[in-house]
Amino acid sequence: MNFTTCPNCKMRVLPKADGTCPSCQAKIPQEKHRNARKPEQQPKTRDVKAAGKHAALKVGDKNSAKNHYDHAYKDWENSEYEEALEKCDKAIELAPDWSEAHNLRGVILEDMDKPDQSILEYREAARLDPNNKDVKINLHYADKTKSAAQPKIAYEIAYGMVYFVGGLNFVLGSVTVLFNVEFLRQAGLGYISIIYGLVFLVLGFFVQRKSNIALILAITIFGLDSFLALLLTITQGNFLGIGILIPRIIFITPMIRGVGAIKALNQSLPARKRP
Repeated sequence: MNFTTCPNCKMRVLPKADGTCPSCQAKIPQEKHRNARKPEQQPKTRDVKAAGKHAALKVGDKNSAKNHYDHAYKDWENSEYEEALEKCDKAIELAPDWSEAHNLRGVILEDMDKPDQSILEYREAARLDPNNKDVKINLHYADKTKSAAQPKIAYEIAYGMVYFVGGLNFVLGSVTVLFNVEFLRQAGLGYISIIYGLVFLVLGFFVQRKSNIALILAITIFGLDSFLALLLTITQGNFLGIGILIPRIIFITPMIRGVGAIKALNQSLPARKRP
């Protein structure tokens, strides 16, 4: 059976045995499933006889499939993913039950930032060859990579916020000192703000390198500073000044979320296996 485009989810898929899309389960019209033959590392001539009535491929087709696979592999190594995908599709059309071709297609799609489609290919490759350890590792890697997408975003926002707090304090403190801006000085800005900003810029550097210790330290310093600012505002009888907590809560929230994100990202991932 050839790859086709699902009319529902618009993904290019290999229909399941019941003629449904493996991604969205929608019915794909006018498609028939071809039973999988015994998977091998490559489509060899001796497989034709062994597959019995399901062996519809000719020897020339098998050689052609291997040829398309080899060219797809070379294009993938050269980062020519579109060309590699096209040639890999031709190999699968000629040898739809070849696990290695589906594995290569999964790797290509993964490098094209299409994790959902790549996972489908790895699953198909694993179905065709349940004993292929490389395919299992690639599927595990793809699942982990996909699940790590949200923690990665949270981590990037966290270290970005640490940098922002550091840069803002450093700039405002420098402006206050250099130009003697009175209202900024009355707001408590000055040399301390410059030091405070430098500390956060250094912490941001380490947080960007996935240091949870640096992030927790930044949260602690920022939280303590916010508490002291609130306490000072209340003791001065300026209860309207409590509003300064709103931006501080906005700043500290993504930092707190970043702790769990870094912990998730620091969990080791197995190296993806080459096709």
